Amino acid sequence: MLEELGSASIEGNRTTIAGATIPFGTDERIKEYLNVELALDLLETIPPDSLATAAVCRELHRRIVAGPSAGQRGEGSSNPGEWRVGLANITGSRLRPSAAGDVPALMQELFSFLARLDDPRYDLIKLALAHHRFAWIHPFDNGNGRTVRLFTYGLLVRAGFRVAGIGQNGRILQPTAIFCSDRAAYYAALDRADDGLLAWCLYVLRGLKLEIEKIDRLSDYNFLRDHLLLPSINELAERGSDRQFRCLSVLRRKTVGYPYVVFHRGSS
Repeated sequence: MLEELGSASIEGNRTTIAGATIPFGTDERIKEYLNVELALDLLETIPPDSLATAAVCRELHRRIVAGPSAGQRGEGSSNPGEWRVGLANITGSRLRPSAAGDVPALMQELFSFLARLDDPRYDLIKLALAHHRFAWIHPFDNGNGRTVRLFTYGLLVRAGFRVAGIGQNGRILQPTAIFCSDRAAYYAALDRADDGLLAWCLYVLRGLKLEIEKIDRLSDYNFLRDHLLLPSINELAERGSDRQFRCLSVLRRKTVGYPYVVFHRGSS
């Protein structure tokens, strides 16, 4: 859920975890959020070795832009799942994407790069380079950011970044955990990458390292209780949010079968 909300939030969607319970089809923002879930479901059904292909990439885009219209908030697409045929512009960035006529060849070049049998030690560097290259090519008329972040997640799955026993499919290390915590830093890092890719690779690898460390900490109930639950409970008590205060107070004592706990301070 956090992956889906995070990817949408980079594009300006302010849906919260509480808001995500609105029935499908009633709100453009909710459609955008649920589309990311449909795309994640696709990635879970494909063999890892087949994730970095044009067919998967185009189907990801088709699912991500389904529903929202191209004219409302600009989050839909006129040609779902098809390479763009016109000019592209990235709002708020000095990056100038490739010409539309070059998109098919450039994307095939990218897939060939990812299919190369390089030493596994370079998997994460290739992932970082592919993310930037995809953003520069800007292959679709809209939805490129959401698509590349999901495509990057697929590359993490392909590289073996799963943990057994966490959920049905062992999802972990979602790329949005790196990119959505600071939207401005993400766009700034992409801009700087046009002048040199070393800093961009360091940005991505440091984000992955922090995410791994976070997962390690969250698997420790004592850390979760002392650094997340108790501070949240105390804040709710100070704000007079009685209902959430009582719910989290109960949760603090329910440690049997503990997996993960997600708390969204902005919900009401």
